[in-house]
This record gives sequence, C-alpha cells and structure tokens, in this order.
Amino acid sequence: MQKMVLMVVLAGLVSVGCTLDRQRRAAVWMEHEFAALDWTAKHGTAENFDKALEQRIRVVERWRQMKAEEPSLSEESLDQLLAVSDKGFMREYVWTYLHRDGWRGPDNLDLERFDAWREDALDDHDPHPPTMDGE
Repeated sequence: MQKMVLMVVLAGLVSVGCTLDRQRRAAVWMEHEFAALDWTAKHGTAENFDKALEQRIRVVERWRQMKAEEPSLSEESLDQLLAVSDKGFMREYVWTYLHRDGWRGPDNLDLERFDAWREDALDDHDPHPPTMDGE
C-alpha cells in the first residue's frame, strides 16, 4: 500500500510542471524510495549499510536500463554512480559517502583502492538525490 501511495504522489509531482529531464531524474530516484519501502517490508525500518547499498544498486539498475533505451541520456551524478558500479566499488561507495553512526562495518572493503580511484572519477560528486527543482 505504501508503495502505491508513493507512486501516485511522485507521479503527480513529476507530471506537474517538470521538464522531461526532471521526469527522467525523478523516475530514477523513485527507485531509491521503492527499494527503501521493499527493504522495510522485508527487514524492518532500521537504517543500515545493506539497506543503503540496496537502494543505490536499484538506482544504478534503473539508470542503466534507461541509458540502454536512450544512450544519449546523461546526468553527471548518475553517470558517476554507474561508473562506481562498473568498477565494482558499490560497497565502498556506500560506506564512504553514506555511512551513518551505528552501522556495522562490512567485511572486505577495498577503501584504499576506492579512494585512489575516486580522487579523479568522483571529483565534486554529490551522493544525495536532487530536489524536484533540480537544485
């Protein structure tokens, strides 16, 4: 039920006064919220590493699907997130950019290699979803 309500609300927001680019961006980030709802239904409401990882993986999957359908699509933060996934650094990314106090550290993070790679690849990266007005 929560997922349906969120879909209706977000669909309404997207259709009222948003450009096509903003609609696409909203569609990708809606997947982030759907993942959160799915996680909560399966595991409860606690914020943790695995939930944040699942949310970002779902965003990447949706963006990859959209780019496959329309290769000219480009959005810097989503393209950067796609590069993170392609390099196999999603776990390191979530830990580095989204870590919260109280999270238990996942095993086998290659933070040294990720830090070296992200120095150039994620310059000025903003890991947070954009607002509806694109700012």
